[in-house]
Amino acid sequence: MSLKDCFLIDTKLNLVKPYASFGSCADLLNSNPFGVCERLIAHIMWQTLQAIRYLQDKHILHRGIASKNIYVCDDGRVLLDDFSHCISMISPFDGKLRKQIFDYTDKLKNQLLYLAPEIIYQNADGYNLKSDVYSLGMVACELANGSNSYR
Repeated sequence: MSLKDCFLIDTKLNLVKPYASFGSCADLLNSNPFGVCERLIAHIMWQTLQAIRYLQDKHILHRGIASKNIYVCDDGRVLLDDFSHCISMISPFDGKLRKQIFDYTDKLKNQLLYLAPEIIYQNADGYNLKSDVYSLGMVACELANGSNSYR
């Protein structure tokens, strides 16, 4: 999702982003409690996969993929938002590409229903770019069933 503008009101930072008339996938589920049609799911998945691919080409792991962070516009565009959980696969110490990530921030606890098991386990194996694909799969199941598989 692009940033159109930003401004301060007192000490609060306000971000202006594109308008997504259909809202987020979470909003779609609120108005379709039994799920949405497969064709719409396929469209949302395809466009979101393109966004994930773009991030992965830049060696960035999103880690915040959830129905509340995927927006649908009336012109068919699908926008991925909330980059607050992103992490680079490039090591800040030596500039080399890391194969695994071992960062387990407390901020991720709000994403538990969408996180890949390898992130939740917090073990020595770490996690990688495939974790975002798992999270998107959880969104696909949620869109098809009307609720998250683990609620």
